[in-house]
Amino acid sequence: MSRLKFSANLSWLFTERPEFTQRLQGAAAAGFRAVEAAWLYDADPLALQEAQRQAGVEVVLINTPPGDVDNGDLGLGAVPGRQVDFRRGLELAVKYAKALDCSRIHLMAGRVPAGRDRAAASEEMEATFVENLKYAAGVLSKVTLGHQVSIWICICDIYMHNANDCYPAIQCKCIVASDGGWGIYGVGLQSSLQLVSKG
Repeated sequence: MSRLKFSANLSWLFTERPEFTQRLQGAAAAGFRAVEAAWLYDADPLALQEAQRQAGVEVVLINTPPGDVDNGDLGLGAVPGRQVDFRRGLELAVKYAKALDCSRIHLMAGRVPAGRDRAAASEEMEATFVENLKYAAGVLSKVTLGHQVSIWICICDIYMHNANDCYPAIQCKCIVASDGGWGIYGVGLQSSLQLVSKG
């Protein structure tokens, strides 16, 4: 049986160190060989790259930008009318992933917009999410990092908050199978669906 492997989430750990570059060193000093981060976009990617090299750790996962957190955003993948913002965020995530040689990008679905009923908004959010997944699949299939795309669905007030909400993504054949470039990796212990680039 293989040993469990752990990564330190630098958005929540080593926060006594204000800079992400410092947290990379903190994680390495604590014995971690791998790290991840929810959002590290306040840091310069080249400075992170150098700090990663010095620390000798692997960056295994980053999230797409959350949007405007102060106004309630927590991901944009399924938020109607925010497709342009989602695409800009994906572009930024890819830039950081390339700098850090990170092979996993977490595409965050997002919350039901304030003032809208979940049931009433569900169909439109589902359509938006599938649209954005199609776009992301096309973008990431051209990135030479072998990206494993994880969809975060484990927060109760996020649009996708149980396994049933994964079905539209699973059924979206152009993402999962029809172009021959993507396959389902699995539904994880924290209700996370992963689509893996076969390229």
